[in-house]
Amino acid sequence: MKADHDLDTTVTEGSLTVIRERYSIPTEYGLHVPQPGQRPFSSDTPGMCISVDALEAGLQFPLHPLIEECLKWWRISPSKVAPNSWRYLVVFLGECRGAGIIPTRDLFMACFRICKNWGDYYLTTRVSFRVNGAPSNNKGWKSCYLFVSGPV
Repeated sequence: MKADHDLDTTVTEGSLTVIRERYSIPTEYGLHVPQPGQRPFSSDTPGMCISVDALEAGLQFPLHPLIEECLKWWRISPSKVAPNSWRYLVVFLGECRGAGIIPTRDLFMACFRICKNWGDYYLTTRVSFRVNGAPSNNKGWKSCYLFVSGPV
C-alpha cells in the first residue's frame, strides 16, 4: 500500500491548458506536471503543489493574503490541505466580502480549527458557521495534483 502522497499524478501535460482555462489561472503562473517519481513533498519541485480538487473547491491565483497567512502560520504545504478545507476558506472569504468584513486570521480561526489526520490537515467548524454543499469526502484527491509556479 502506498503512503500518503506517494502516488503518481493523473494530471498530464495535455490537461494543463484545460486546467488553466477551467479554473481561470492567470498566464503569469506556470503550470507543471510532476516528473516521474516526483511527489508533492519532493525538494526539487518547480512550485507549490496543488490538487485539482482544491481548484475545484474555488482556490484561485493569486492566493488571497489570508490563505497565504494561514498556510505560513500553520506551517503546512498547500498539498497537505484537504479539498473541503479549501472550500471553507473560499466560502469564508466570500461571506466576509458579502458582509463588508475584512477577513483576518483571528476571525477565521474563531470560526474554524485545524486538525491533523494521517499527515494531512483539515478544518472543522467551531461555531454555527456552516458550509453547505461540501461533499462528505473527496476520495482520490491526492492522486490528481500539479505544481504551480509564479508569477513568472
